[in-house]
Amino acid sequence: MMPTPLRRLLIYSLLTQMLLLASFTVLLWQAEQAMDKTGIGNVEQWEYLNQLAGISLYGLALFWLATFVYTAWRGDLRTRQAQLTLGLPPLALIIS
Repeated sequence: MMPTPLRRLLIYSLLTQMLLLASFTVLLWQAEQAMDKTGIGNVEQWEYLNQLAGISLYGLALFWLATFVYTAWRGDLRTRQAQLTLGLPPLALIIS
């Protein structure tokens, strides 16, 4: 069974959001590793990685909001795929 264009778009949106969430988590972990427990570490690398993590977070928020607006505009918010695409990234962000 071929997925409909909306279903395909929601799948790609969910994959993109999960990749952005994974990059956000990894970048924050790497930034934490750049600093040691005393607070003396590679400050430039820490700042750079935190900025990249911020870009990932903003990208995640932008993709989530665009997906929400598009599915609301089409009136497809009650579909299972739309609820999964819109509900899973915030839940995963809270858990991570």
